Amino acid sequence: MSFTDVPNLHTPAPITQTVVAGQVTTVQGIFGYDGWLRVITDPAVAGTIFVDGVPRNDWQMWQSMPAGTYTVTFGDVEGYITPGPQTAVVTEGATTVITGSYVAGPLAASVATAVPSALAPSAPAPVVQPNAPATSSPLGNPVDLSTMTAPSLATEIRSAPMTRRPMDA
Repeated sequence: MSFTDVPNLHTPAPITQTVVAGQVTTVQGIFGYDGWLRVITDPAVAGTIFVDGVPRNDWQMWQSMPAGTYTVTFGDVEGYITPGPQTAVVTEGATTVITGSYVAGPLAASVATAVPSALAPSAPAPVVQPNAPATSSPLGNPVDLSTMTAPSLATEIRSAPMTRRPMDA
C-alpha cells in the first residue's frame, strides 16, 4: 500500500501487508510533520542553491523538507566570491533560514590603479596626455597604455621600487 502526499506532511513509505480471507487487516501510515528550509542570497543574486548536491533554485528557495540535516551550497556568480557550504538542521514544524552571503570580488582594473600614496614609486610618475601613448612605466620601461592590459600594468606597478613618504598633515 502506498500513501498520497499531503502538503507540509512527510509521506510515509509504502507498506507491504498480507491480507488473510475472513480477517480484518489494519494498515497504519503515520504522516510526520515536515519542517521548512528557506535559503536566500545576500545580496539578491542569481546564485544556484544546492541542497545535498541537488540544484533547487536560483536567488532563493523556500521548501517543505523532512526533518534532518542538510548541506547547503551555492553556485558561482560572476563578480562575487561564492559563500562556503553551510549545514541546515530542519526540525518538524519549524522554519530554518540559511543566508548565502556573496561578497563583491576585486576587479583587475582596480588593482592596477589603486596604489596608496604612501607606497607610490620614488620617481615621479610620467604625465600622460589624453590619447597620447605613455613612453615609460614606473620602472622606466617603454610602454604604450593603449595596448597594455590591466594585469600587466599591475605587475609593472608591483615591480616598481617603493619608498615610504610622510603622510600629509
